Amino acid sequence: MAGALKGTGIRKVAFGHHADDVAETLFMNVVFKRRLGSFTPKVEIPEGEIIIIRPLVYLDGPLIKRLHTYFKLPAVLHICPYEDTGARQSMRRAISGIEEQLEMKDFSRMVASALENVDLSSMWMNLQDK
Repeated sequence: MAGALKGTGIRKVAFGHHADDVAETLFMNVVFKRRLGSFTPKVEIPEGEIIIIRPLVYLDGPLIKRLHTYFKLPAVLHICPYEDTGARQSMRRAISGIEEQLEMKDFSRMVASALENVDLSSMWMNLQDK
């Protein structure tokens, strides 16, 4: 990406990841990598002097679709190559099940917000004797 933007003066690139992507990635990391984390809303890449922003991380997919329709925005189709992988689909179904069980439609947005409110004192990485 940095190579494609070199010489254009463009330093900031916006990705379309949203709260559903944040929650799916968090759960995939927990289940498959045994790691607690997801991607961040802002990433600075020093080598390429590029900043990646994800301005939609606090909005869920259905809300984005409604806004897109309401404002009659043009469709820009870019299918993520990982969109329909088995793991991501499994996490999407699991999150949907959690929302159904808890009767809560904004679970993904709550997960995204929770990543800003981490209680580091409760994280096991702080244990003296590992």
